Amino acid sequence: MSHAQEALKWPVDLGDVRQGFWLENLRLSPDPADGPPAVLALDMFDTPGAAVRRLCEQVQVAHASSVIPQDMGEAVAWARSGRVGAVAALYRGEPCGFVLDLPSGARLHWEIRPVPCLPVRPVP
Repeated sequence: MSHAQEALKWPVDLGDVRQGFWLENLRLSPDPADGPPAVLALDMFDTPGAAVRRLCEQVQVAHASSVIPQDMGEAVAWARSGRVGAVAALYRGEPCGFVLDLPSGARLHWEIRPVPCLPVRPVP
């Protein structure tokens, strides 16, 4: 067996693939010349509820520090009651998310997507 073939041997049963929930939080600049969005957070969760809880925590922290005042009420309301619809969407296999505008013109963008998740185990 070649070195390349040996390197491709994985102790993984593809039957282990399960549903995961990928949360990303990006900061989008109002100026496209600034380049790609800044990645603020990336997380993987086992359940929709856990992913949405983290999104709500992040929205509440962001709203307290730097959100345009007219968006504050919407952010708090969504973080308190919007989670039910978000969890339901994820169970249906649909993405969900939230966007907040900052006074600088930038936007904070959160999105949770259902994704296939393959657990990784150490090689013995």
